[in-house]
Parts: sequence; structure tokens; C-alpha cells
Amino acid sequence: QRKRSSHYESDEEEIPIKTSKNENTQSSLEQKILELYSEDENSDTDTHRISTPTSDNNISNNDDESVDLNYLRSLDFDELSEDQKKFFSQEELEEMEKEYQKRLISSLPIYYAGISGCRSVEEYKTLNRIQEGTFGVVFRAQCKRTDEIVAMKKLKMDKEKDGFPITSIREINMLLKCGSHPNIVNVKEIVVGDNMDSIYMVMEYVEHDMKSLLDYLAQRNKHFTISQVKCLMKQLLSGLEHLHNEWILHRDLKTSNLLMNHRGILKIGDFGLAREYGDPLERYTSIVVTLWYRSPELLLGVKYYSTAIDMWSTGCIFAEFLTLKPLFPGRGETEQITKIYDILGTPTEKMWPGYSNLPLVKKWSLPNRSYNQIKSRINEKSLTEKGYKLLNKFLTYDPDKRITAEEALKHEWFEEAPYAVNPDCMPTWPAKSELSRVPKGSNKKPPNVKINRTSEELELLKSLNVNPNKMKSSGFALRFDAPKFCLFAKPKREFIYFHEKENWPKDLVNDIETNCFVSPDFINEKEEESLMNEITPQMKRLKYERDHWDDAIYLFREREQRNWSKENEIIIKRVIENSIPKESKHLSYIHILDLHKDGYIRPHIDSVRYCGNIVTGLSLLSDSVMRLMSKDRKYIFDLFLQRRSLYKLSGAGRYEFTHEILPREKSRFRGHQIIRDRRISVICRDLPQQNSSDKERTIENIKFNPII
Repeated sequence: QRKRSSHYESDEEEIPIKTSKNENTQSSLEQKILELYSEDENSDTDTHRISTPTSDNNISNNDDESVDLNYLRSLDFDELSEDQKKFFSQEELEEMEKEYQKRLISSLPIYYAGISGCRSVEEYKTLNRIQEGTFGVVFRAQCKRTDEIVAMKKLKMDKEKDGFPITSIREINMLLKCGSHPNIVNVKEIVVGDNMDSIYMVMEYVEHDMKSLLDYLAQRNKHFTISQVKCLMKQLLSGLEHLHNEWILHRDLKTSNLLMNHRGILKIGDFGLAREYGDPLERYTSIVVTLWYRSPELLLGVKYYSTAIDMWSTGCIFAEFLTLKPLFPGRGETEQITKIYDILGTPTEKMWPGYSNLPLVKKWSLPNRSYNQIKSRINEKSLTEKGYKLLNKFLTYDPDKRITAEEALKHEWFEEAPYAVNPDCMPTWPAKSELSRVPKGSNKKPPNVKINRTSEELELLKSLNVNPNKMKSSGFALRFDAPKFCLFAKPKREFIYFHEKENWPKDLVNDIETNCFVSPDFINEKEEESLMNEITPQMKRLKYERDHWDDAIYLFREREQRNWSKENEIIIKRVIENSIPKESKHLSYIHILDLHKDGYIRPHIDSVRYCGNIVTGLSLLSDSVMRLMSKDRKYIFDLFLQRRSLYKLSGAGRYEFTHEILPREKSRFRGHQIIRDRRISVICRDLPQQNSSDKERTIENIKFNPII
């Protein structure tokens, strides 16, 4: 639960799409795209006095006025008049034009109107290969639009016969759920080539992995200072606390999965084995966590575990930060548990209740060691007594007594001198990932994937002096198949729920209740029960959560090659005919999100979801934009909203839509502008107007205008 400081304050907007102050019309494709994506021009030109060299007399008669060159440089190149350009040299003009073209290209939309799916891998230039892991190869790449350096992970698809690999879905899902925490690697997008074997996850680029950095220091006989170790541990624990608060187990913490950038920021990466957990605990596989960092309960075969396994790994990493070498480098599971006992002593039933009943305790012949030898493995002068106490709390045998990330951050070791340095004060080293050469035989150039453009689009790009080859998008999209739909009928009843209604402004509640409606029901309770009885076993077997009717039915029909019973087939056919006419193109829907008093947001308005064809705005966004499932629907929408902007959807076919960011000046409630430093609590979609074309469906036509 992300706390917010006030009712209308939040995170900064992060989506790099610029919007315009123009609000007039959308009478042409050029006007529409320029309105959606051109830069705001709010400069007050009245404060600048500019004289132009039209003649010598002009200059001489205006000696009291001076030319503000800084102001001229702040203008877009195409805004400069011929007279104003005379103040600059030819080289300066060429550089200004180049920068302007670059900004123009970067501000163009990621998606063209009517095109959905992922961007093409050709949006990025591959620089070099960084590493190859269990679930994919990682490249260093550069965005052609913005020159931003990113890490691009190619997902391994060779072992998948039935679609997208579960490890990749899990990793993307967990990274998105974690949001933008500074100590967790941020995933940016998915890009694709021309087939299912070329799928890449684009993440922020971080220069170092801690394993390589520790090896680098060891080779030069150097060590981290205690202040630097405290800085690293604080960041690791901060990221881990956030994961555990989000009910996520990493399950593969090790130094090679920790990254650090040139600014000293440590980040947790590689979420291929991460998964959500709950209370009560569920049975999980014990074959997780790299052997050297695996906790004793996992080695001894427990099936029920929780955050304590990550804390044991953290203790091993803590020791490795101090010594630059692994604490328990076993070559197999029996040798691994033996090394742990050699250093920490053999646990007893008193130390670890239930130890003697663990699955492998009686099967293995384990050594009997009496004393904790941890100080002999680490230079005694490296840590104070408080430091050793913290290390032993990480390496406590009983998982129930093992320290948590939240408790560790408050430990007294961090409060004694020497104190943790600021990350900015951490030393820097040459990045190994930037020096790696591309291996022979590797495909440095991404697949050449282009999309055919209409003459209208080409004409627009030409008028903007943009090379069409700079704008590429993929014809492949990760998406489910579902018909286009439109909630065309007049609403028959309201279906509005306010979470903690007393915390909502009364005038806002009144406007919502007056203006917001949802779609009508098309089946009765008996028919719904009939459908549920048939689809529920399939949903359970496929591990689909509640409310995901549309995808469950897709799998039921397509992947399972199953047909509905005759009675249910009649119900579905009737629903489709009554809700999705052939001429439908637009979705009529307003989705209200709960703004909790503490600042986090939950969706609480739903439309009917029967038969997977009339779906909520939530399903539309989670499947089309996120393409992920989550344990609870509110998390999906929270993830989407972390893009921190107010969206308007148009062209609302099921998977063919465009979105625009509503500019700041349109964020108003009852005529008063809403501060756009936080998430907006209302998402509005176009309400279809009778006898109106697509071009006439502008933001002014939205019925629920007061909220905007």
C-alpha cells in the first residue's frame, strides 16, 4: 500500500508522451496526432524583448532593447523566424535543427492509431551482450528515439510448446507489481521481433552486477569499508522490505542478481523464480535459491516457507560483502548443509523446534558441531559485536526467529559509527558490461521488422520531416482473441460502489452518482449459474483467478478445443447479439477508481462480465496494456496507474485502441484545476454520440466532463 501525502498529490508522470494545449478539433489525422503528442507551449513571450536585425536602422533605433539569445535557444527550431535565425551561426542552426528533429521523433506516439501490441525490437540498437542466465540472454542496447541505454533481455522460448513461458510471465508480473522502487530493477516494456522466438523485456540499464564487482575487488586485494557495506545492506534491505510488503518472495537472492549503478544505487534483479505468497502458507517447491545461498530449511526438504528464506540469503550476501567470497560454497546439497553446520554448529530441537522431524534430517548422516565459528571465517576486526549479532540474526536456524527486513533496517548496528555513506559517495569502477564484445556468430542486428504505413501516415511524417524508418512497430502482439464490442444500450441501473464513501468529497460523489452508469445485465442468475458450473472446473485447472471470464473462455474454446453445452451456447449467442452489433466501434464506459484516504487507489466500479464479451475497463486495460494476470484485480489496475497519468481511450475495439494523455489544463473538477503531481482518480472513455463519426468524438463530447 503506497502512502500518499495528501488527497490530490502523488508521483510524477513518467510516460514520455507529450501533450498539447490545443483543444480545438480532430478533423484530420495530422491535427489529432499533433494534439496528442506535441509539446506544451506555455512560455510567456511578453516578458522577453527581442529585436530582429531587419535593418541597421531598426537596430540603431532600439539600442535600449537587447536580444535574449537564451530565450531564442529555448524555442523550437521551426518557431524561429528568418530574422531571429540571423543571430546564430550556421553551425549553431544545424545543431538546433538536429536537436529539434530528435525531440520531434521522440514525442511521436508509440502506437499508431488502430494498432495495438508491443513495439518492435528495432526501436533499439543492440550494443553488446552482457550475460546469459537460466531464462534468457541479456544485451546492452540503446533506444533510437531517446538514446537512452537499456538492458534488453531476450526471453527463452525454446522449451515452450504452449505459449509464453511461465518464468517470464512471473518475472514481468513481479517487476511490475513492485512498481518503481529505487532498489528494484524497473521494467520498461516488452518488445518483439517478427515471431514468437524473438521477445525481449526492456529494463533499466545498471552498470555492475555485485558478483563481478566483488571479484574485481578481490583480484586487486581491495575491500569495501564498513561504511560502504552498511550503505549496500541498507539498500538491499530496503528493496527486500518492499518486496515482502508486496507479498513477494524473491527466492534467488545472490550477489550476481544484485546490481549497482555508477551512482551507488543497489538494485535487486532477476525475478525469474519470484512468486507471490500468502497467509496461510502454500506448498512450494524447495528446489529454489542458488545452492550457496539456500537456507537450511530448504536444504532439509520443507515445502512450506516464507520470507525467511530470503533473509538467510541476505545473511550470506552480508558476509560476502565483508570477505569478497561466498560463506558456504558447497558442491552439493549434503556438502552444503555440512558447511553450514561446520560454521554455525549443528542445530538442536531447542534451537529449532521441529528440526528432528524435517524430511531429510533422518535420511542424511549429518555432522555434530557444538560451536558457532562465524567469527573465525570473517576478520574479527571487520565487525563490532553489534555487527556479528545482526549477521547471526540473518543466519538463525529457526525460520520463525530469523530477523525480517523491516527489523534489520532498525538494527542498532546501523546506528553506531562508522555510519553508512551516501550512495553518491560510493566509489565507481569500469563497467564490465560496457566492455564486453559481441561473440562471433551472434546476431548483433535485431530482426528487420517494419510495418506498412498508409499514404495518410506517410504524408504526415513527411510534413513533419520525420524519416518513416525511424518509426517502427511490430505486427506481432501478445494478446488474446476476443470480438470487438460496444455497450450501446441505455443503462438500466446503476452499479456504483464507493470504498469508505465518507472519505470522498461530497460534490465529487454527487457528480459521479448523477453522471456515471454501467452496462445492463443480459442474463439472469440461473443462466449465470449454468455458465459458472461449466467453466469453473476449467478455470481452476488452468489456474485462472476469478473474474477473468474472457480469457478462461478463450482457452476453453481454442486451447482446450471444447464446446459449450447446447443450453449455454444459446445464452452466449444471445448475449453477443444483444451487446455487440456488427457496426459497433466504440466503448461507452466510465471507470471510477477509489481514492483511499491514505492515498492508494482501488477500482470499485464494475460492468457485467458475462460470457467474456462484455468486459470491464479493468479487463480491457489489464489484457491489452499489461497482458498479465495478478492475484487480485486491484493490483492490476494499480500497476497500470503507476504510469501516472489520466488516459482517454478511443477507437475502442477489444484490442485495437489508442490512448492519449489528457494535458494538465484538462484535469479539472468543478472548474478548478486538479494538481497533476499525483494519480487522477477518474478514468473516462468516450461516450458514443449518435450519427457522429470517429473524428467528432473529442474530449468535449464526454458526458462526465466535470470530473475531467
